Amino acid sequence: MVIRSVDDYPLWKKQVLQYYINLFPDKKKYVYDYIRYVSKIYDNHKRSFLPYKLTWYLFNKRRWVISKNQHFWFAIIGKKGGEGKSTLAKNMLYFLDNTFDASRAALNYKDFLSLVLYTKEKLKLDYPAILMDEPDKSHQLSAESIKVRNVITKMRQLNMFVGVCANSLAEVPRFIYERMTCIIYINDRHRAWLYDNDKDKPKGTIIYEMKKDFVKTGHEVFKDFRYQQRACMKNFEFSKATPCVEGDYIENKRKDIISDINKILGKEEDIFALKRFDRDKKKSLIKLLKTNKPNLSDREIGELIGISRDWVNKLRNEIKDMRADLSL
Repeated sequence: MVIRSVDDYPLWKKQVLQYYINLFPDKKKYVYDYIRYVSKIYDNHKRSFLPYKLTWYLFNKRRWVISKNQHFWFAIIGKKGGEGKSTLAKNMLYFLDNTFDASRAALNYKDFLSLVLYTKEKLKLDYPAILMDEPDKSHQLSAESIKVRNVITKMRQLNMFVGVCANSLAEVPRFIYERMTCIIYINDRHRAWLYDNDKDKPKGTIIYEMKKDFVKTGHEVFKDFRYQQRACMKNFEFSKATPCVEGDYIENKRKDIISDINKILGKEEDIFALKRFDRDKKKSLIKLLKTNKPNLSDREIGELIGISRDWVNKLRNEIKDMRADLSL
């Protein structure tokens, strides 16, 4: 039994060390290398921000990326928003690259490419970590988007760690998904399951099978016992705290949402003017928001359109088909 790092960090490290030495008695040097790396990442914080088994998994991935000249992309999938996707992604990326902070969270593909140049050319990082927070897939067929896609498909040589947050497997474009070997699903009780093609023996295809079935069953695929038993980490909890400095991340995310809404509506007016909408128009706007930005909470929607969280919830309950016509 390993105690929580927040209760006694030095003892936590000793217990984790002993756990892996007992588990891998012939790999003591590797285990000590792992503990030294954990110390490098977390000693200044006097705690871990990830379950110790997840740190072991990520240490192994990092070693593989460096030794094989590879890259590691993963997706964290929620459903309604507020599950902790961004927090878990940032904590994983920080463990892989402790220079990572929230300023390296891209809200669109242009920002992502800018961060690639910044980390590789200016910071000169060999193995940089970048977060793609809910990548927009609304214009994949445009000439500009095709150029972006072509660049991203060639990125293996850049040896990056990339995390993607989304509320649906369908929201992750194919050209992004094909870079991945791992997905993590978080349910509404903040419990997570990790699936990895490299550890899915003998098939090695689990995340592709799950995406194919997601088209038919949606989030029910994550409740399928056939897939759950193939997860390499099951039903684990994670910290809601993060060592990453947030900076302007939250405000930038809010501005990005408002900008997207104004583009969808085709209006230059401030979104807050929409608080004057009548009941039906508010319901239509809620459908639009939840469809295009499904991570928004009822509270955030209420703030945007000038009504209470309870009123948003009441109107949402009246919406029987969230995929109905979104026109106002």
